[in-house]
Amino acid sequence: MERGISSNTKRKIYSIAASILILCGIGTAYFFQQKHESKFTTITQNTETLRPSNEVSKEAPAKETVAEDKTVTAEAKESIKKEPPKHTPIKKIETVKRDGSQTTIVSDGDIDTEELNRISQVDTSSSSPYDVSFRDETGEYAFLETVLKDYLNSNLRWGSEIKELKEIIIRNAGETGWSGQYSGVYTISAGGDIVSAFGYIVLNTYYYQNSPNVREYLKLVLSHEYGHHYTQYHKWVDYDLPLGERFPLAYYQVRPLSYGNTSADCTVWSSCDSEIIAEDYSYFYSGFGLQAMSNTYGFPSSSAKTWLDNLSNYQAPVQTDNPPTIAITSPVTATVLQGNASFTVEAKDDKGVASVDFYIDEVLLVSDSVFPYEIQFNTSSYENGSHLLKARVWDSSNQKAENIITATFSNELIDSVKPIVTITKPLEKTAVWSSGGLVIEASATDNVAVTKIEIYINNTLAATQESDTIARIWQYFPEGIGEYQITIKAFDEAGNCGESLFTVQKDG
Repeated sequence: MERGISSNTKRKIYSIAASILILCGIGTAYFFQQKHESKFTTITQNTETLRPSNEVSKEAPAKETVAEDKTVTAEAKESIKKEPPKHTPIKKIETVKRDGSQTTIVSDGDIDTEELNRISQVDTSSSSPYDVSFRDETGEYAFLETVLKDYLNSNLRWGSEIKELKEIIIRNAGETGWSGQYSGVYTISAGGDIVSAFGYIVLNTYYYQNSPNVREYLKLVLSHEYGHHYTQYHKWVDYDLPLGERFPLAYYQVRPLSYGNTSADCTVWSSCDSEIIAEDYSYFYSGFGLQAMSNTYGFPSSSAKTWLDNLSNYQAPVQTDNPPTIAITSPVTATVLQGNASFTVEAKDDKGVASVDFYIDEVLLVSDSVFPYEIQFNTSSYENGSHLLKARVWDSSNQKAENIITATFSNELIDSVKPIVTITKPLEKTAVWSSGGLVIEASATDNVAVTKIEIYINNTLAATQESDTIARIWQYFPEGIGEYQITIKAFDEAGNCGESLFTVQKDG
C-alpha cells in the first residue's frame, strides 16, 4: 500500500526513513554457586527451555546437499518440542526526523546501518515465496533455499506482504542466544500515515549445525519470524498502527488476551504482544503444534486463526460512529502529589467505551474496562519532579482519544520498602519432585530498584543473580530424599530484603 508514492521517492524513503523491529530468541549458559554448583543450570530471562553451550559438538557432520523430504518425522517433532528454538527480548531504539517523516529503529544489539542500506536496495517485486531473495552467508546450506521456500509457500500463511519480504539470510551468527531475527522497517509520512513497510529474516544455524534436524529447526524458526513479517506488516500498513501501539482490539478479543498482563513494549519477550501473535501464527501454520507461551497464555482459539487468516485481506471499516472522548478529572494539572495518589478519568463514547489505558511518562500502568475508570498509584515509586499523566480511551471500533496533564511528585527520599518476590515456577507451594530437572523461577519488584535476587536451599545460598529475575534448573540426583525449603530473597539498593518460599518433597 504505497498510497501514491513514486518508486523513486519510495527508494529514498527506504534508505533514510525506517523503523526496525527485531524480535529474536533466548540464549542459555551455565552458572554455579557454592555447594550446589553442580545442580543448577542458568536460564536467561523468560527462557522456556535450556541448551547448555557444551552440548554443541566440535566436529560438525557433513552438510546435506539433497532436496528436502517434506515429511517431518514424529521423532524430529518430539526432539524439537523438548528443545525448542531460542528467543531474546533485548532491543535498542533510535528516532530520527527528516523532511517531515519519522524514522524509528528498533534493533537487537547494535543497529547495522550497512546491512540496512543493502537490504533496502533489494528488489521487492516478489509475487510468491519463490521470488524472495535468499542469501546463504555460510556457503554450506544452499539446499535450504528450496526447502524453506517450499515450506513457506505450502505451509505458512502469506499474502500481499510477501512482496515486501526483502530477503531470507542464512547466517552462522554464533552463540548469540537467538535462533532467528526479524527486522521490520516502516515509513511514516509527514501526514502521519504509515505508507510503506518491508522486512527481512536472519536464521542462525549455530545451534543446529550438528543436529540431524537442522532443516526442521530452521522451518520452525522461519515460521515464527515470518509470523512477525505477516502480522507486523499488516498492522503497520493496513491498520496504520506504529511501534508501541497495540494490535487491533479484535485480536485481543478473539485470542483472548488482556491488556493488563501483556504489553506492546517488547523489552520483555514473554509478555510482548507481537511475540505472542508470532507464536500463534507459528502454532497454526507451521505444522509443529508448538506455542512457546502456552503455559502462560494458553493456546489460541479457532477464532484467532480465522482472524489471522483474514488479516491479509483487511479492509479499513467505514466510520459509522463517533470517536470517544476522555478527560482526566484527578489529579488536576500542575498539582503536587505525595505518596499514594488517585488517577481518575471521565471517558465517553456513543456506542460504549471498550477500555481506558492509564500511563505515567508514556509507560502503561493498567488497562481498565470497568466504570468508574480509576486507579491508585504510589508516587514514591518515581523520581521526584515533573511527570506526564496520560489517559487513552478506546471504543469498540478501535477509535481512540487521549488526554495528558503534568504533575509534580515530591516525596522524602527514604527507602524502607522491601522488594516483593513472586515465585513463578513451580506454581505449587509444595512441589513433589521425583525425576528430571526442577525449574525454579522468580521475579521481584521494588519501589526503587531490585539489585539482586538469591535462591536458598534449606537456608544455604545456592544461586545469585544481579537482576530482578532469576531462573535455575535443580538437577535431580537419587540421593537426598526428603523435604527441602526453597527461599527466594530479593534486595534493593537500600539493603531492604523481601522473600518468598515454597517446599519441595523429593521422592526416590
